[in-house]
Amino acid sequence: GSSRSSSGSNSSNSSSSIRDDGNGVFVLGDAGLSENYHLASLLRREFLKGFVVFTITSVPLNASWDVDARPPLLDDIDDTIPNYFNIHPDPPGSTYEPYRSNHIFETRDFKPLVKGFQKAIREGTGCVVQKTLTTVENSMLGITGGRSVNVTWVYLSRTYKWEDQLPEEVRKLVVPDKKDPQVLPPKDGPFPSFPHYPTSHIQLNARQANLLANLLGWIVQENRNKFCTALNVQC
Repeated sequence: GSSRSSSGSNSSNSSSSIRDDGNGVFVLGDAGLSENYHLASLLRREFLKGFVVFTITSVPLNASWDVDARPPLLDDIDDTIPNYFNIHPDPPGSTYEPYRSNHIFETRDFKPLVKGFQKAIREGTGCVVQKTLTTVENSMLGITGGRSVNVTWVYLSRTYKWEDQLPEEVRKLVVPDKKDPQVLPPKDGPFPSFPHYPTSHIQLNARQANLLANLLGWIVQENRNKFCTALNVQC
């Protein structure tokens, strides 16, 4: 599957990752090779008016990227996301070329979403953005166009106000000197690239897992009004 991202929802995916070369030889991979967040499965449930997406990825968001000046590169944002908007950072012929079939949202909605991510990162309370997105028809994935869906999108990132509250001994291990979401702890340290642990090799020890759980729990608490709105519950 994809070594770059994972999501909290599950669904079946298109067969784009399975090809027959005419000799009975197949390239077979798991769902991460075709639609790693499984939003298509959610969108096929047309009674849903909205949902929450957690992007747990090893690719930190580039907060200084000018989205009006150029399209995304592979180190600007998890590559799954732009493909949903018909924007393709992966080159033709790459392992993740099937993502090109995942156009499910209007392209014009992409820049406001990314700008929302960047603003949330600068504010330091967690990269949580709520947007109303419009679907486009995708017959391969079974998506009807023209629907408005309310999406609460969480992009895993360094969270500065959480970092400020850490005990000094922990802060020395996990907080780099520079406030830049792409500047991370060393890969050979006790918390390698925290919070962007490689999702292709999830063998976390108790300290690593507990720190990530603490961060995500803090983000949910700090943004509880957004989550309550998304889940239609009273805070």
